[in-house]
Amino acid sequence: MSDSEDDGNAEMEKQVKIVILGGTYVGKTSLIRRYCFDEFLRYYNLTVAANFFLRRFPLPGRYEVTVKISDVGGFEFTCSMLGNYVFNADS
Repeated sequence: MSDSEDDGNAEMEKQVKIVILGGTYVGKTSLIRRYCFDEFLRYYNLTVAANFFLRRFPLPGRYEVTVKISDVGGFEFTCSMLGNYVFNADS
């Protein structure tokens, strides 16, 4: 019997990968930072290539969801790396 099966107390974890795409200067990073950290930065920092964020939260019944967010800079739409950012994305 594995550790996760021994007493039924193991948490069930679900991972979700989300990729945020859009034009430059539209607020993608601002929306993500508000969702992940409940903050809004008043200064602008251009996203070069991509940034990656995580947010974990519990659900009723010992479930935990991990949301992995890829924030792809607006200039990356023409980049050959775009396919790597969206590979295996859930949304």
